[in-house]
This record gives sequence, structure tokens and C-alpha cells, in this order.
Amino acid sequence: MFLKTIAMKKFLIALVVIFALQSCTEEMEPSTVKETKWELKSMTGSTLPSSAKATLNFTNQSAFGGKSFCNSYGGKFSLSGNSIKFSEIFGTKMYCQEVANAESEFLKNLELVDELKLFNGKLKLLKKGRVMLIFTPLP
Repeated sequence: MFLKTIAMKKFLIALVVIFALQSCTEEMEPSTVKETKWELKSMTGSTLPSSAKATLNFTNQSAFGGKSFCNSYGGKFSLSGNSIKFSEIFGTKMYCQEVANAESEFLKNLELVDELKLFNGKLKLLKKGRVMLIFTPLP
């Protein structure tokens, strides 16, 4: 009987932890990100340049755009629940040597991500569960 009680307590604690972790992220509805603007704060595997910023702006028509450190870029996005797909990405073609690598990596990551999560006011873009890009909101 004593062992059953301990096992039951551990089971209940595990359930509480699971539910708490699931509530940490919000499911994204298309209207949640439309008409929002974000600034890149972290990119997995890269140090962000201090001399320039990258932004991501969602419109109300499933389009996005922003600044990719040096150039302006844009394209279309589709969102279903937490799944996101960026497509038809285009950009201006100025060459800025000091941010060229970061810009290339940023645009590559946008093409690769397949999920987004909103956590503590930050927008996280993931690829197969791995966080690739983290943004904070712009006013």
C-alpha cells in the first residue's frame, strides 16, 4: 500500500509537470502574428552583427518582409497552428561585406523553419523542434 501511494504521488507530479510545460507555449493563429513586427535577437550557430539589425514583419495578407541586416527582403508565409512555411523569398542585392555571412544564414534559416512558438513575448522559429531564430517585438 505504501509503495502504491508513492507511485501515485510521482505519477501526479509528472502529470502536473507535463501540463505546465505544455502551457508554456501558445498555439499561433494566423491573426496572432499578422500585423506584427519583430527584431532578431538570436540565431543558432551565429553571432549577430552589432552594426546592423534584422527584422521580420508580418502583414495582414500572408506576406512578410523586413531588413536582413543589409538588404530588404519579403515573401509569403502560410500558417496552420504552430506550423509555418516561408516561401517566394526575394530580396534586394546590395553587398555589405561586414554582414554578408549573417544575412545569408538568416535568409537560409527562414527557408528552413517549419514551426513557430510564442513564449514570454518572444517569437521562436524552429526547424524540427530545434530553435533557429528568436525575435522580440518591435513597437
